[in-house]
Amino acid sequence: LNKTKGYADVLGSAKRPAKFVFDMEDINEENRKAKLKKKGAKEKP
Repeated sequence: LNKTKGYADVLGSAKRPAKFVFDMEDINEENRKAKLKKKGAKEKP
C-alpha cells in the first residue's frame, strides 16, 4: 500500500522524484533484512 502511494507521489511531483524512489527501495531492503533476521533467530533458538 505504502509502496504504491509512494510511486504515485513521485509521478505527481517533479521536485524530488528519484530520491523518493530510492527511499522506498531502502525501506524495502531494510524490511527484507529484518525478516531474514527474525527467521534466522527462530531457526536457531
